[in-house]
Amino acid sequence: MLVLCSGVAKADALDDARAAYDKGDYAQAIGLWRPKAEQGSALAQFNLGIMYDQGQGVAQDYREAAKWYRLAAAQGNALGQNNLGDMYETGKGVAQDYREAVKWYRLAAAQGEAAAQSNLGGMYAHGKGVAQDYREAEKWFRLAAAQGDAAAQSNLGGMYYTGRGVAQDFQEAVKWWRLAAAQGDAQAKHNLEVMYRNRPGEAAPSPDAPLNQQGTTSRSGSYLDRFAGGAVTGAVIGALLGLFILVRAFIRRIKTPAKSATALTASVGRSAMQRLRQGIADYVGGTKECPFCKETVKVGAVVCKHCHRDI
Repeated sequence: MLVLCSGVAKADALDDARAAYDKGDYAQAIGLWRPKAEQGSALAQFNLGIMYDQGQGVAQDYREAAKWYRLAAAQGNALGQNNLGDMYETGKGVAQDYREAVKWYRLAAAQGEAAAQSNLGGMYAHGKGVAQDYREAEKWFRLAAAQGDAAAQSNLGGMYYTGRGVAQDFQEAVKWWRLAAAQGDAQAKHNLEVMYRNRPGEAAPSPDAPLNQQGTTSRSGSYLDRFAGGAVTGAVIGALLGLFILVRAFIRRIKTPAKSATALTASVGRSAMQRLRQGIADYVGGTKECPFCKETVKVGAVVCKHCHRDI
């Protein structure tokens, strides 16, 4: 993730350069930043790196961008460190090197740079340049998310959804996805849509791309799938089995009229009725836990009476 410095320097030339950039006058901005960058201004070096990185006012040149990012990073500029880390992670302008990427992300993250914290979390989540460590990934995602980084918020939601690095918690997943979606994060919006459309827990996604690579399931016909709890399954099967026995017994009774009703009840009717009654009783009186608010609801409920969510 590349970041353009939004700070305003005190020097008039840097002020004028930023104003020119904001107006889209990239040629003037470069003309003002270059002398300052050559004189050692870390801010000007970083911004000049952005111009070469994006091809704004100059031909796009990743090597030149990496050069200026490195000069700014060497002076401790957190934004330059983050963007140099990105160059190493993606292999743009430099040979791809995940360890170098982690090195620069870590330096920037230690200064509180949210984008770098989020990027470092991604490296731990994927095991790129470091041993895969979901707890460490969660730590950095959370730090960045607390600063309002939308990508980190979305990824933290993914950690809660999958239970990687944290205890699985669908409510927390929804909380962080909502925050990210409110900032326009497309992936978080998609995750929320799928979360509400499908039963939670199905097709567990990866931590940094929770659902967007998963196939979506149509809602049609999904209500039967919701009765997956043991109590409900047993109740339904018991009731159906009892009904089946009654029907079969009735058919046999028609075929063999000599068999008395008393004998029929004694042989199969009582057993069938007991199963049917017990199955219905279990289904009507049984309870289950809402996957969102954890409150107790009836097993046949499809909407939680506490949080009013579709279960």
